[in-house]
Amino acid sequence: MRPLKIYMVSFNTVGTGISGSDKIFVEFAKVFADMGHHVFLLVSDEMYRICQREQLDKVTYLRLQTFRYNKWGFYLGIIIRTILGGIIARKVVAPDIVYSASDFWPDVIPSVLIKKKHKDCRWIAGMYMFAPNPFKGFEYSNQKEKWQLPRLHTIGYYMGQKVTLNLMEKSANRIAVTYDGDKGIFIERGVEGERVCCVYGGIDLKWVDGIAPLNNREYDGCFIGRLHPQKAPLELIDIWEGVVKHKKDAKLAVIGEGPMEKAMRGKIKDKGLSDNIDMLGFLDGEKKFQVLKSSKVLLCTEIFHSGGLTPAEAMGCKLPVVAYSTPPIRKHYPKGMVWVDLMDTKMYAQTVIKLLEDSAFFKKSSAESWEVAQEYDWHKRGENILEGVIA
Repeated sequence: MRPLKIYMVSFNTVGTGISGSDKIFVEFAKVFADMGHHVFLLVSDEMYRICQREQLDKVTYLRLQTFRYNKWGFYLGIIIRTILGGIIARKVVAPDIVYSASDFWPDVIPSVLIKKKHKDCRWIAGMYMFAPNPFKGFEYSNQKEKWQLPRLHTIGYYMGQKVTLNLMEKSANRIAVTYDGDKGIFIERGVEGERVCCVYGGIDLKWVDGIAPLNNREYDGCFIGRLHPQKAPLELIDIWEGVVKHKKDAKLAVIGEGPMEKAMRGKIKDKGLSDNIDMLGFLDGEKKFQVLKSSKVLLCTEIFHSGGLTPAEAMGCKLPVVAYSTPPIRKHYPKGMVWVDLMDTKMYAQTVIKLLEDSAFFKKSSAESWEVAQEYDWHKRGENILEGVIA
C-alpha cells in the first residue's frame, strides 16, 4: 500500500481533560503514522496540548489558535471554531483521507468542505455518542418512566447533532461508532452496514505492562471519567458511603474533572468521607495507569453509555470492573464485567465489598477482565477503520 495523506480534524476539543473521542483521535494518529502514512493534524489549541502530552510527534500539525475565543462562551465558540476551521480546511492539499474526531460542527463542517473540494478524498466520520432525548437528558435516558423539562444545552446538542448526522449519512465513506448498538441505529436510519465500523476501544498492553504502581498509596476502588451527569458522580459517593460503612478505611480514587466537581466535593464533605475519597483531578498516560495499578476495583457508574474506553484500560491492569447494567455497555462488553441493576447503589456497594473480601470471586473476575483485554489492540482498530475506504 502506498503512503496516504491523512488529514485528521479536531477543532472542537476544549478543556484540559481527554474524552473518549479525543483518545481515539490520538491513538488512530499514532497507528496511521506507524503504518507509514503522512498524517496531518488539524487541531485546536486544546487538542494540540493533548497531542504533545501524548508525545505524538510523527505527524504534521495545522493548529487553530482557539484559546483566545474561549471567553466568548460555548455556543459562540463553536461557531467561531467552525468558521475558522473551515478556512483552514480549504487550504488542505491533495488529501486521500479525512477523519473527523466527533459529531460536533467544528469537526464535521471542515471535513465536509475538504471532501467537497477534493472529490477523490474519502471521509471517515467519528460518531461516538448519540445525543439524548431533550425530555430525558443523560440522567433518565435508561429509565422509561422518568422525564424532565428540556434544558438549553441539551436541546442545542440534540439539534446540532441532527445537522451533522445528516451530513455523515449523505457524504461519509465510513462512519466510526463505539459499538454494535450504534451501528444498528445507523442501519435503521438507512445507512448501509458496510459503511459503519465499530471501534470498541483499545489499549497498548505492552506499554501498560511496563508501568509500576504507586509507591505510597493503595486504593480499594478507582473511578475514571468526566464528572458529568452522564457518569452519575453523585451516586458514586453514595456507593462509596455504603462501602465505608462496612470497611471504614476503604479508599476511593476519583480521576477526572467536570461540571459536577464542586457538588461532589460538597457531598463528600457533608457525608464525612474526605479521608475515604481522593479527588485526584485529571490524570492521563502513565500517571493514570499508576493509580489503576494501585487499585483493586474499577467503579464504572455511567448511566448514559456509549461503550467507553476506561473499562478496557482497567481490564488491561487486571482489575475487576463493576458497572450498571445498561444495553449499550452490555453489548460493548458482553463478558468480563460484574453487573449491578441500574441506579441500585446499595447493590453496587455490596458487589464492591464482595470483590474486596471474597478472594475467589475477585480472582475469577480479575481473570475474566484480563482475558477480555487481550481483544483490545489499537493497531487492529486503526487498520480496521481504514479497511474498505482504501482503493
